Amino acid sequence: MSGSGSEARGDASKRVVVGVDGSESSLRALRWAARNAELTGSVLEVTTAWTFPERAAPLGLVVRVPWQEELMAQAREALDAIIERELPGCDRARVRGQVIRGSAAAVLLEASRDADLLVVGNRGRGALAEVLLGSVSEHCVRHGLCPVVVVR
Repeated sequence: MSGSGSEARGDASKRVVVGVDGSESSLRALRWAARNAELTGSVLEVTTAWTFPERAAPLGLVVRVPWQEELMAQAREALDAIIERELPGCDRARVRGQVIRGSAAAVLLEASRDADLLVVGNRGRGALAEVLLGSVSEHCVRHGLCPVVVVR
């Protein structure tokens, strides 16, 4: 495949977004995405969606738990530990970990809005569970604004 010199060297503006939730399928997706980002010279954005259930109380009040930020910090630490464990020796200048509040599918679609590639794992819960519960990977494939790779 021929291309410009910047394609061969890699372009710092190229982005690969990968969704990681700690499951084995997401760790396989992380390793695959890291290799792809290395080969294409892309920045790798390791993304975790996180949400804390908030329920409306009587009179429409929203109850917020005061230690949510502490839980977010713990999620960031856990994501950093996964990156260190799964991608030893990676160029940390080209790998960014991010924990974003929201549902997994919505977070990944927004994070990959201007990306070159979105990579997700497939938990393989089975056909019935997928029909009843839906699938983050299927939602991303159907609604993604960039190419989506599902690593099985």
